[in-house]
Amino acid sequence: MAGLSVDYYARLEQGRQRTASPDAPRAVARAMHLSDDERRHLFTLAAVPDDEPPADRDDSSEFRARRVVAAFRATPCLVSGPPSDVIHANPAASRRLRRLRRYAASAPQRPAVDAAR
Repeated sequence: MAGLSVDYYARLEQGRQRTASPDAPRAVARAMHLSDDERRHLFTLAAVPDDEPPADRDDSSEFRARRVVAAFRATPCLVSGPPSDVIHANPAASRRLRRLRRYAASAPQRPAVDAAR
């Protein structure tokens, strides 16, 4: 991964590598697409100064969620919030959701069951 040997990466991860060049965490951060906060944390753990300026990109969780959903093109993929609200959906998921909503609207309504009984 990231042009590092498995052994070297394992030593870094386990804290057995006393020193690391800035190139090692830089390569790991790039390969793992770390956010600026995650990158800072990695460099802090490695005890290596990060001399590159923060990237000019949107690193918000919303942007990252959209990027992940967009990566699934033919497969329905969505991100939902706590009350099952759909936050992001790709076109395949949107088509499937429309069909489910039409089906739910046309299905006969059943009376609610009281779980306390």
